[in-house]
Amino acid sequence: MLPLILKNYRPLWSSFIAIPILVITAISVAATDLNKIETYLNSIQTLKAKFNQINYDGSQSSGIIWLEKPGKLRLEYKEPSSLLIISNSGFTAVIDKLSNTPPQRYLTKNIPLSFLIEKTVNLSKKEFSFSFTESRDTINLNIFKAANQSKSELSIKFIMSPFTISGWTVQTPTGENITVDLLEPEFNIEIQEEWVFGIGGEIQNHMKKISE
Repeated sequence: MLPLILKNYRPLWSSFIAIPILVITAISVAATDLNKIETYLNSIQTLKAKFNQINYDGSQSSGIIWLEKPGKLRLEYKEPSSLLIISNSGFTAVIDKLSNTPPQRYLTKNIPLSFLIEKTVNLSKKEFSFSFTESRDTINLNIFKAANQSKSELSIKFIMSPFTISGWTVQTPTGENITVDLLEPEFNIEIQEEWVFGIGGEIQNHMKKISE
C-alpha cells in the first residue's frame, strides 16, 4: 500500500508498508539532487518486485508488488496475511480475502504511494518540501507536506551505486513507521497479465464470495 497507503485506516497500517534507516546525517535538498531523483523516478514506467515489510510492531510480512504508470498498483501479500491492495482508475481497494466484509475503497490520490505512480513525478510542487538522510551506501528522500514539516509522510530509499530505488518508509498518523524493502526488482518490463490491475474483477469476486 504501495507500503503504504492509507492515512486513516489503522488496520492496514498494522500490516502494510515501510527497514530502520541508519542515518549518518540529514541535509537539505539541492535542486540538482532533486532533479536527479525526479529524472530517475520518471524513467520508471513499470516495476515488479518481491517485497519484505517490517511493521511498526516488529512483525514482518512479504509479498509481490506490481506498479505501472499512471495510477496502477497491486500489492499481494503472502500467507499468513490475507491482504490485497490494488489501485486503478483513480481508486484504491483494500481487500481482506479471509474476511466477510466488503473491500475498503479510497481515492488513490490520498494514499502516500500515489507519489510513485503519478504519470510524471514533479518534485517542485509547492505543497511538498524535502530533506535527505544519508548512510554510507544509501540515501533517503524524505517528503514532507508543507503544512507539517515535522514528520515525513513518505521516505524513499535509494541505493547509491548503481542509483536504484530499494524501498520506502511510510509514517502512520500516529507516528509509527512501516518499512518496505524491494527484493529482486525488475524495471520497465511489460506486464502482460490482464488480471494484475483488475480492480473491478477483484472487488466483484470478493463480494461474490462473502454473499455465498
